[in-house]
Amino acid sequence: DRPVVVLQEDRVWDLRRLKPTINEKGHTEVYGPAIMTRSMTLRREEPTAHNYSFWFETSGREFAAWTLDRQFPLTLRTQEALVVNGASLLKPWDMQLDVSSVPLHTPFQLRIQSEAVDAFRLSENWWTAMSIVSPVGKASIRVVFPENLPFKAPTFLSYPIDSAGQAESFAGRVQTTSKEQELFWTVDEPQIGYIYRINWRW
Repeated sequence: DRPVVVLQEDRVWDLRRLKPTINEKGHTEVYGPAIMTRSMTLRREEPTAHNYSFWFETSGREFAAWTLDRQFPLTLRTQEALVVNGASLLKPWDMQLDVSSVPLHTPFQLRIQSEAVDAFRLSENWWTAMSIVSPVGKASIRVVFPENLPFKAPTFLSYPIDSAGQAESFAGRVQTTSKEQELFWTVDEPQIGYIYRINWRW
């Protein structure tokens, strides 16, 4: 039995404030803030489940996070030691929300936003991903791109958390309007212990 059941998780990355530049080697770098909105539909099953924790890892030079629901008091913490993620060194952040006021066995939603500044600047291959570490009924990611910085060659990959060499393609969607482009995927009951990822180039 789980003290908190995750019914659904949705993430939206808004990259529309990023600005491109060409460095001395002729490669594209991007600067500016990226906003991520994360929505979770949860259900408390145990009276001891007082807090729900969101974990962030970012290479951004600045980071902030806040809740969109004032009824859930939050605490944001970090550590100085960086963590290794592939070829990147990332700073971890832990955001805990007090959900003790929610009745047991009743679905409710947590909505938070975070802002990372210059988090995409130094990458050569850009990506965003979701790690599935506990059962989730449904999960999705949507990435919204600036009009002057459209993506190229997107790929949708899934693989075990500790074995990127076993990556396999899965179904994603490309959406284009007159002013912006989006990449999107959704998975019912994603596999525990897996990463679901979108790669692209600029």
